[in-house]
Amino acid sequence: MSKVVMTLPDRFAELIVDRMSNGRELSKEEREAYFLEFVNIFFGRFISDINNRTGHPSRFVIPVLLKGTYTDTADTVYGNSVSAGMTGEYGEVRIIIKYDVLPDYSQLQESAKEE
Repeated sequence: MSKVVMTLPDRFAELIVDRMSNGRELSKEEREAYFLEFVNIFFGRFISDINNRTGHPSRFVIPVLLKGTYTDTADTVYGNSVSAGMTGEYGEVRIIIKYDVLPDYSQLQESAKEE
């Protein structure tokens, strides 16, 4: 069970989209689609590494793009948290990961089948 939040400046997001589209003129909807594709690729690599390290499948839900100041309003309390950030010429980029490691239900299901 996990939650990942990535915050970054608009200028940085614009740069990502401009480079992905080779500077091609895009509509607002296309720009958002390009950025969400970046997020899918970025976190897809991330979750693939987690799966490889743990030996168990996990996944993220479809990303949501929010603009403005982010305030965490969820009631869920996670047992673990990791954050990383950096500041550069475009501002601050921060990634926060909150998670709990849940029991391996596949083993429980197999035990139930054997009984």
